[in-house]
Amino acid sequence: MNFESEKELQAFVAAVLTAAGEPAQREVMTDGGRFVDVLSPSYAVECKKVLTRNSLLQAAGQMGLYQNSFPEKTYVLAGLSPANERALKSAKSAAADIEQEFGYETWFIDELPLFQGAWNSTQEEQTPIPEPQKSLSPTPLLTYPEEELSSAWFIAFTVLVVAVVFGVMLTGEPDRHQPATSVDNETLLPLNASNDSTI
Repeated sequence: MNFESEKELQAFVAAVLTAAGEPAQREVMTDGGRFVDVLSPSYAVECKKVLTRNSLLQAAGQMGLYQNSFPEKTYVLAGLSPANERALKSAKSAAADIEQEFGYETWFIDELPLFQGAWNSTQEEQTPIPEPQKSLSPTPLLTYPEEELSSAWFIAFTVLVVAVVFGVMLTGEPDRHQPATSVDNETLLPLNASNDSTI
């Protein structure tokens, strides 16, 4: 169980209480202008992300400032257990002292079945469905006609190639050794005839 922020923890506690029949609100203003993290018909909850000894004492002090605003509520300090065994032992000792002196309950929510079940359900709903694996081999840009194209397309492809080849053979390139223009004998004859007549 893990929360990115205290606000996220508050939202989770409020949702679990609401689902359990305790409609809960968040950040409710008290008569003195202070705010209770979570308020339901039965509980006034002060949330700390991790309930260390110091955070428990701090939360108990905050509750003392608005305790008279909701005298009918059960006051609760809620949060996660410290990961360190020594810190956890110290926190639970502080929680027992606070309950004895002020009457405030302490909820180490990662140890309570109600919150554990809600957290597990939330994680199952958020588990992403794995996407099908994509092939790592690159897709060829060109394929052989015999394999991919239909027989009709292959025949058309072959005819096109033959036509291009024969077209080049028929047209060819002009003979570079011949002059660009030529004069035939018929063109020269009248010229010679006219020259003979003048002699």
